[in-house]
Amino acid sequence: MNPSNKQVEFRFDFGAILALEEKGINIMDGGIKEEDLRKMKTYMLLVWAGLLYANPDITEKQARELVKGMTPKEVIEQVSSALKDAVVNDDVKPEKENSTTAS
Repeated sequence: MNPSNKQVEFRFDFGAILALEEKGINIMDGGIKEEDLRKMKTYMLLVWAGLLYANPDITEKQARELVKGMTPKEVIEQVSSALKDAVVNDDVKPEKENSTTAS
């Protein structure tokens, strides 16, 4: 079977990450649980959350329609790429502000 080559734009801003946490998926604290990575429902929630930026009122059912015809591999690759772009690298710590002030 040929891949659909369908592209859907996902964006994981603060609101999307919060929406995922409200659904029980925490991508910031150690990442998605191993057992959840084996569930298509997890990826469908990621699709839905990634579409919220462009369409804040989108439902999970509407999100499902947008990826209709795509293979699981295509969906996972596109969602993973968008997540990678959105999540801050845990190894990078923000610099502390100088505690002294100029007089």
